[in-house]
Amino acid sequence: MLSTKKEFRIQNSELRRGFTLAEALLAVVVLAVAVGGIIAPISASYQQTRSVTQTTTAVSMARQLLDEILSKPFVDPTDMSTTLGPEADEPNRAAFDNIDDYHGYHDSTSANATDVMKTVSGQTLTWNSDDVYSRSVTMEYRATPDGPPVASGDYLMIKVTVTMPHNQQISAQRIVCRYTRGS
Repeated sequence: MLSTKKEFRIQNSELRRGFTLAEALLAVVVLAVAVGGIIAPISASYQQTRSVTQTTTAVSMARQLLDEILSKPFVDPTDMSTTLGPEADEPNRAAFDNIDDYHGYHDSTSANATDVMKTVSGQTLTWNSDDVYSRSVTMEYRATPDGPPVASGDYLMIKVTVTMPHNQQISAQRIVCRYTRGS
């Protein structure tokens, strides 16, 4: 009878041993590899989503400014001139009265910038993001739509460039004509 109790204790103690240290370490390594395999695609997905969001914001900013520019007349309504850049009596965007006044215009979402982005009416834009964007406008007159730049012409190539975080850039351009169709 004594030997049966001893056998039971030996068998029972063998069942309670659990994992060895080597088995536990192997399990931790397998788990770490599995977590790493899951985290990598999630991180790549996050970066891709952020990039798409930044590009969408930049395209929207470029289109908005380009639409604003295109809403103005081709020639200056006060003196019928076609001189690139704003006149002396047009100190800011709210005073621009024709398309070419926007030549050289730039603004930024940075709160520390001297050219903080504003609405058309001149109110400072509230920007709730750490991402900094800046916009700039260049223009060139052309004698023909696909011709080289000239001092003054019947066509104007407008280019709005938006610089996104990490210095990536997108551009929106449009060529406009002095004359309306059929005139």
